[in-house]
Amino acid sequence: MGELVEAPMKPESGAASPDARRGLTGVLDTVLFLAILGFSAVALLALALAAPLAIAATAVAGALSALTARGAKRGGWRIAGV
Repeated sequence: MGELVEAPMKPESGAASPDARRGLTGVLDTVLFLAILGFSAVALLALALAAPLAIAATAVAGALSALTARGAKRGGWRIAGV
């Protein structure tokens, strides 16, 4: 007896073939991955720049505060003027 052989189905007119859809999905995945990678790099760079700037700003503010303190003992506690 003969074997049953199915004829390949023709894609509908105007519809993309499964291979084309698979290729488009791969390109979209690549673009999204690169976008996420780019945003992560920018966030890490911002964090790497912001931390030393915050430390420097607090050091300058502390030094300025120490220079402008009138009549206070250096490095000691003072009574609040309540």
